[in-house]
Amino acid sequence: MKKLLAVATVVFAIAALVGLAGCSNSAAPPLPGNAVTIESHAFSPALGSVKVGDTVTWTNKDNTQHTVTIGDVDSGAIGVGKTYSYKFDKAGTYGYYCRYQPSMVATIVVQ
Repeated sequence: MKKLLAVATVVFAIAALVGLAGCSNSAAPPLPGNAVTIESHAFSPALGSVKVGDTVTWTNKDNTQHTVTIGDVDSGAIGVGKTYSYKFDKAGTYGYYCRYQPSMVATIVVQ
C-alpha cells in the first residue's frame, strides 16, 4: 500500500509539472520580489514570472526541511528558516518540486 501511495504521489507530481509547463507567459504573473515562500508544505506563489538574469530566492518558513529541484538542479536540504537562491540565465518555463514531498510543485516562467 505504501509503495502504491508513493508511486501515485510521483505520478501526480509529474502530471502537475507537465500541466503547468503548458502555461503561457501571459498566464504567469510577475513573481513579487523574485521570492518564493515555502510554508504549509507548499510553494507560494506556485506560479510566477521573472526576467532572464533574475535570481529567485526561496525561504523555508515551514516546520521541516525541503528542496527546490529544477531538472538536474537541486538545492539540497533547505533547513527551517534557511534560504536557497538560483539565477535563471535562459528563457523558458521551469517546473520544480520538493524531493521530500513530490506533490509540492510550482512553476517559474523566465521571459
